[in-house]
Amino acid sequence: MASSHTIGVVINTYPHKNRKTDLHRCLQSLIKQTHGDFVVTIIENYQNKKLVKRIVASYENSLKIKVFNSTAKKLSSLFNLGWMKTKNKYLAYLADDAEAGNDWLKNINKELNRSVKIAACSGPIISTCFPAGEMHRLYLLSQSNI
Repeated sequence: MASSHTIGVVINTYPHKNRKTDLHRCLQSLIKQTHGDFVVTIIENYQNKKLVKRIVASYENSLKIKVFNSTAKKLSSLFNLGWMKTKNKYLAYLADDAEAGNDWLKNINKELNRSVKIAACSGPIISTCFPAGEMHRLYLLSQSNI
């Protein structure tokens, strides 16, 4: 029988005009997860702490959420803070402007049960930019222009 892993879902926020709507949609997608054994850690970089607190409060009956604040501008710093603040052995990262499919955590749990050697799982990443892969191209360009 497959075991159920408690997964720490780390959500990074970032200042953007649609973040209120985006964060609501992101948290709504977590409520719909078919794998219910998870906790949420939000690394709040929105700069509007009161708004994020109100949004999180509206989910306190549905999700286990902890919020930590950071003014870091580097995404890697936000990811690192997320795993340091999460006490779970297994982590899943999600941006606040992303929505997880209903079986996202179920599929991660399934893969974790396949082998003790599995260190990371990834799903499809769909870029909203056209052509496909534009975000990766921009990332590569940014690396050459520090």
